[in-house]
Amino acid sequence: MITSVTSASVVATSAVAGWGVALGAGGAILVIALLIALELIGTGQTRFHSTLQTALKIAVSPLLIVFAVSVVAKALIVLGS
Repeated sequence: MITSVTSASVVATSAVAGWGVALGAGGAILVIALLIALELIGTGQTRFHSTLQTALKIAVSPLLIVFAVSVVAKALIVLGS
């Protein structure tokens, strides 16, 4: 009984860690894509472009914070090992 609970816990933890890595990689790609889109819009000559630029700035800010925190956390894990 104890071994089955332990092995189930190990499998669940591994699955969660795998999802975390996948989400981290996806988040990094999303941040890069949004920053590229923000640069491609340019100065926002039309009202639509300026509204889109504002929306992208709002969307990118929290993602950059999360990305920076995840990089720092990963660096601390590597340095702590």
